Amino acid sequence: MSKKPHSGLKRALAWMLTVAMMAQGCIVYADDFTSEPDAAVVEEAAVSEDVDTSADSDLESADEGEDTSTEADVPEISDEDLDTEVVADDQQDTDEGSEAPLFSDGSEEDAIVSDGAEAVGDDTNDTGAYEPREGDVGTVTVAGNDVYEYHRYRATGGKYSGNYRFAVANYPVNNATVTMAPYETRQFVVQSLVATNYKKATDNVKTTQWWKDSRNPSYYPYSTIKWELTEGSEHAYISSGPTSPAVTIGAFEEGDVTLTGTWTGYNCNISNKKYKACELVVTYKIHITPAVGKVNFGDKFGLSGSPSSQDIIDNSVLTESDSWGKENAYTDFAVARDESGKIKAGMKECTMSYKAYPSKGQGTIKHTYYIDFHEMVGKELNTTAMSPDERAKLEETFRRDVSLPAPGIYVQTPGPVSIPKKGDYTFITTQAFNGGNGAVSSPAYTYKFMDDSASEYADDSSVITATTADKGKVKVTALKAGATSMKIIYSYTDKTTGEEKTAESKPIRITVNGIVFDEPATITLSADEAKDYKIKYKLFDYSKENPDVTTSIPEKDIVWSIDNKAIASISTDGVIRPKKEGSATVTLKATINGYQDTATQGVTVTSTGGRISLNEKPNPPAMLGRME
Repeated sequence: MSKKPHSGLKRALAWMLTVAMMAQGCIVYADDFTSEPDAAVVEEAAVSEDVDTSADSDLESADEGEDTSTEADVPEISDEDLDTEVVADDQQDTDEGSEAPLFSDGSEEDAIVSDGAEAVGDDTNDTGAYEPREGDVGTVTVAGNDVYEYHRYRATGGKYSGNYRFAVANYPVNNATVTMAPYETRQFVVQSLVATNYKKATDNVKTTQWWKDSRNPSYYPYSTIKWELTEGSEHAYISSGPTSPAVTIGAFEEGDVTLTGTWTGYNCNISNKKYKACELVVTYKIHITPAVGKVNFGDKFGLSGSPSSQDIIDNSVLTESDSWGKENAYTDFAVARDESGKIKAGMKECTMSYKAYPSKGQGTIKHTYYIDFHEMVGKELNTTAMSPDERAKLEETFRRDVSLPAPGIYVQTPGPVSIPKKGDYTFITTQAFNGGNGAVSSPAYTYKFMDDSASEYADDSSVITATTADKGKVKVTALKAGATSMKIIYSYTDKTTGEEKTAESKPIRITVNGIVFDEPATITLSADEAKDYKIKYKLFDYSKENPDVTTSIPEKDIVWSIDNKAIASISTDGVIRPKKEGSATVTLKATINGYQDTATQGVTVTSTGGRISLNEKPNPPAMLGRME
């Protein structure tokens, strides 16, 4: 010990050292314990060969029959002393993973002295290995016939012996064989949870508080994981996560690979008190098949991946799109279902087809799946969070290349294309090929239109406009209600022949719902005649078999108004009554298929200044609704 303040504490520790040595059969000489001791001279007594002098357990776990009555003479250490930091000059950090000896005979620099009480700065008070007991090792069903393995580890010595320290799950099960193809990836997981309320918890797994081990609190038990390819590294590689719970393996070429994961649990994260308390080793065989052949555009093909936990699916935490759809913009998908329509176990099987060509025809399909380990620690399924501590989010990829098409333009957006109302826009997805290695990123497009009122294609349309956006997408903006057909013209240089060519898409039907006035731009009425006039209009909803829905829209969804009531009035059913010379604008609002469209109609009222004779009888007025 170094000569520093805190003499009372040092004296107490010296007495504790003396008692501990005597309990181990050592003879201790002390020149003067009444003053500040520089050191205690220790001489080992003769010990029989069957005595373990490097035992890690503390004196509380002494062998049965061993006389430990000398512990009564150990002076009590006050809380004040325990709160005081003690620094030993000659104390060195132990190597990670090594087990520090309990006592030192002068040859070991990293000795740990234990008197059965909690060590200063070491809250765990773990002094032995962590081991599972009966019922702490088993498997839990993920979905169908797929299971994960688990091991729960408890302290075997010290004040908290029997209390849980770790719960560790691995998927797939140990020694499983996984098949993949070149350029695909698979994930393997060893996920551990650490007990953080070990002082209050019993040996009941349900009353133990479990956190994800990655939090690594300073004084709690914590763990490390190391993944390595022990065989066949020329065929595959570790893409990511060599020291993470989930490791990603990518395949180079056909062959067989062995993956080994070594999980190690430690008693605490204090370097000079830390030792390896438990270890789990998992081994997986990875069989890499020859590359999968190309598929044809639009053809259906099946994929079988890893399962998600069935209770996650049953509780609607995970959707089909979350698993197979969100990351795969080039494909349509349908998850396999049984005869009753229920998703098959684990959402692992899916039928795919390409709706667009991937770059260079090289198709990578991503599958996301979740495995929940809540049953391992006696928890209920968490249905409010996507990634609680006891759940692993995993991903795998499949490689399915698609044969590239002949040069030309290919429209992926199915027709007809419907736009809810004028002013709205939509995008039509296209891909153009010129005989090169993949789709053209910025194709040169022109457009031809034929409105329903026309008999041939023209450069413009009264219904829509079209412009080329990024990566061949076509932005279509609605000008007014109606319908038109559009052709996309693609001009290119053929990479195989060098010739200048054009390709033309099939006609794309585009419709716009809304109001159409069957009137000239301005209606002219005479104030002298004072005749009522009913405005002619139509309402179109192209989602209906008969798109003319003028007479089927409820009256409450049709609203007429006029901006200058001094010039004319408008009834609730669209009848104008001129009043005096001037101009006005009539507005019609109609809700069609959930969208409100607005259209305006100009009105001009003329007057010659003439008068009606008192002998003339005016024409009777038309039957009118309420006038504005």
